[in-house]
Amino acid sequence: MNAWLERLQPLKARMAEAWAMWSILAAQATLTLPWMWRTGAYSDEALYLTVARQGWKALLGAAPNFPGLPVIYPPVAGFLDSIGGTIAARIPSLLFMLGATALVYHMGDRMFGRMSGVLAALLFAVCGIIVHLGAAATFDPMALFLLVLALHAAVRMRDGGIGWLVLCPLALAAANATKYATTAWDPLIIGTIVLYGWSKGRLQSLFLAVSVAVSTAMIDAAVLMLGGTNLAYGVVDSLIRRSPQAGLSSSALSVLAHALLMTGLIVLIALAGIWVSVVKRMPATATAFLCLLVLGAVLVPVDQARLHQITSLDENMGFGLPFAALAAGYALGAWRQWLGRQRHWGKIVATTAAVVTVITMLIVGRVERVQFRGPAAEVASSVWPVVGGHFVKHSMILDDGSSTVGEYYLPGIPPTAWRTFYGTPSDYTRRMVKGHCFSVVMIDASDANSFPHLRRILHNYGYQRLTTNSTVSKRVLIWSLPKSQVTLTASVKARQSQKPNPCG
Repeated sequence: MNAWLERLQPLKARMAEAWAMWSILAAQATLTLPWMWRTGAYSDEALYLTVARQGWKALLGAAPNFPGLPVIYPPVAGFLDSIGGTIAARIPSLLFMLGATALVYHMGDRMFGRMSGVLAALLFAVCGIIVHLGAAATFDPMALFLLVLALHAAVRMRDGGIGWLVLCPLALAAANATKYATTAWDPLIIGTIVLYGWSKGRLQSLFLAVSVAVSTAMIDAAVLMLGGTNLAYGVVDSLIRRSPQAGLSSSALSVLAHALLMTGLIVLIALAGIWVSVVKRMPATATAFLCLLVLGAVLVPVDQARLHQITSLDENMGFGLPFAALAAGYALGAWRQWLGRQRHWGKIVATTAAVVTVITMLIVGRVERVQFRGPAAEVASSVWPVVGGHFVKHSMILDDGSSTVGEYYLPGIPPTAWRTFYGTPSDYTRRMVKGHCFSVVMIDASDANSFPHLRRILHNYGYQRLTTNSTVSKRVLIWSLPKSQVTLTASVKARQSQKPNPCG
């Protein structure tokens, strides 16, 4: 018994030393958990969970439209959704993000010292993008965790151990399969093996980097071959045509301004880490490694600014945050160490500055709305029951982009019943409204372009404004027709009439 307890002593010592990490994880969970039930599903979550409900055949058929391999993440989220709804489906995301934070802490501790690890993990954990990714039932949290795991293995590889050499390409290939866009960070993982391992042996670091690169490429190629042309088309479409070039055009300045607001403070501190490395006259490979970490953070903002696309910017920037947090943690830790040697009050000032930085990131994360935040849960609980209650079978619903979410909350309504419009209603939409083809119409009142025009048309053709139980949903306005006035689609008895059916 005593011998067994003695064996546990090192484990207890390590857990006690990691009290800071456990505190950071508790704080991150506290920030994320309220968003589990505070917001309803947004379009991406609704799409993935809806398709997952429909079984393997639907998942395989959705391969060209998904940002990652549909048989890895969606079945897990779909299973949990069937048990406990949206909140249950989001639980794995929180666990993945907590795991990523723990890995950031361990990497910072190993490379730059414990204080740098603590500061890196803190900056990463309180960033608004990371907080909300922990409450999003999408591919991103799982893919981000696997990418950070690959980076962690690349760092540990310098100290030897065949296990890290095996884990790194497996984790990297798994990240690539979970979300194809993570391939943009593959060269940075390979570069980490070379630059961080350079001091232990040039030939060794080059050999390990080549080994990981070849292994990852072979696994990725094997996945593509097994997936067939359907999967290959989805990969090409996701990486080249659809993401992020499919959104509306935005100015490069607006893209960079949003990126600077969301993650700029961490990136600026990471840049200061490069300056610290130069001032301390560290080896060129160490400075180059810090440059590599900063590159991982600015990769997405610069690329999307070049493409004039702000769509999905926040989700994509999340993959660069572990790199930026590590460099920022090094900068703050090194400054604290230097200032502590220069003045007796130096460490107090440096610690205060670090705390102010963390609080600033926390405030920005609370104030600035991330792109992938869903509507308030009250909206979902009040709007969709009203829509479902006034929908007439064999009619249609007109909405301004909410059909994906509607299909998730109202699975009894066939997907073909949803019709979406953007901007000013077209002549075709006007004819459909005039022909009473829609039993329910949904409008976002904040859309100044479409709202006044469509509201006037609805009023002229007998649609009545409905009320919901929640004042929060005042932006979502709903109109309906009395059931007796609704024109059914041509697929039912109306087709037997000799008169033309305006609803097709």
